[in-house]
Amino acid sequence: YRIIGAEDLGDPLALGGQATPRTPPSIYEMQDLHGLAALAKQGWFDAVLCTFWFWRDPAPSAAELLLPTLLTHAPAGRRPFVAVLSDDAHSAKAAMMAGWEHVEERKALWRGKMHSLPPRQHAVYSLADAVVHISETD
Repeated sequence: YRIIGAEDLGDPLALGGQATPRTPPSIYEMQDLHGLAALAKQGWFDAVLCTFWFWRDPAPSAAELLLPTLLTHAPAGRRPFVAVLSDDAHSAKAAMMAGWEHVEERKALWRGKMHSLPPRQHAVYSLADAVVHISETD
């Protein structure tokens, strides 16, 4: 694969701890939020597209970690345009699953998600300039 304008990207730079970010175009491998903060402080990004999924719920999603860190550390006047892509109807799916589930323990799990996911979604969406979603509920 070739990225336009990038002759040699080299190996991904592991950004963790005190690593100094390589100037773009580059590929970055995030190891911790300190590395992301160091990268964000450079002010190199005009736009950021962040996917939004609750893979390891109740652990924070990548968007819940990435966006506050990125926006907190971006230099004044260099906050990137942030778009969030949510390709699942998280809250609506939880309600649907709670209605379909017959095992009480699983039903309670989905009901919990019905109540816990909307505030988390709102918090992420409030950090974005644009949100692409598949349901008005979400």
